[in-house]
Order: sequence, then C-alpha cells, then structure tokens
Amino acid sequence: MKAVKSSATPKKRVTTAPKIPQKRFRRQALFVVALAVIGFSVTVVVQNVFFSNPLLGTWRTQTAMGIREIVFERGSMTSFGTKAPVSYDIKEKQVVVMDVSLQLGTLYTLVDKDTISAQMGKSKIVYKRVR
Repeated sequence: MKAVKSSATPKKRVTTAPKIPQKRFRRQALFVVALAVIGFSVTVVVQNVFFSNPLLGTWRTQTAMGIREIVFERGSMTSFGTKAPVSYDIKEKQVVVMDVSLQLGTLYTLVDKDTISAQMGKSKIVYKRVR
C-alpha cells in the first residue's frame, strides 16, 4: 500500500497560560478567613481568661449628691459624663484604676461579682453593677 499524502495542512496548536482553578482559589481564600477567625477567637479567649478585668461594665451608687454612675471600659473610664484614659492594676480583691492624664489613682475593692467599694476620704462608697 502506498502512503497517501493529505492535501489538508495540519492545524497549529495554540498554547495558553494555565488557568488557576477557581475552586483552588476559593479554598485558599476560605482557609485564610478561617485562620483569621480562629486567631481572633483565641485572642479574645486569652484576654478574657488570663487578663480579665472584673470592673468592666457600668456601676451605680446612691450618694448624698444623687445617683452617680461610672463606666469602666478597656483603656478608659467614664464618670460625670467625662471619658478619661485609664490603666488598671488588678490584684486578687482590689483594682487600682489610674487616670493616665492626671496620674491619679483610685483603689476599688471587690466585694462580690456585682458589688465594689471605694474609699473617698473618710467615707466608703459602695457601687452595684448595672445589668
């Protein structure tokens, strides 16, 4: 048998750059998001378990001048409508709240989880947690 030549010319192959599969990209993006969520969760748990501040929240007392309310937040305290940067020195049953700008501290004693007291001059002020 004789080989027959074809009159058709062979087609040229066009090569393209390989595409990144979308499934792979989605998996990688999901992995990064999952790592970020896990990292944030671990940070929150560590702060709450090892560095918990029992004063955080709103506290109220009844004084001769009326009702006084203070709000303790991470890094700040609001009292008499004024927010001030503070630092906390936490011991077993006592917390020293230091006003950073005034360099003035107040000692709060923890009576129980919903009651604290502070010594102001010769009088003792008892605060109850606001829920």
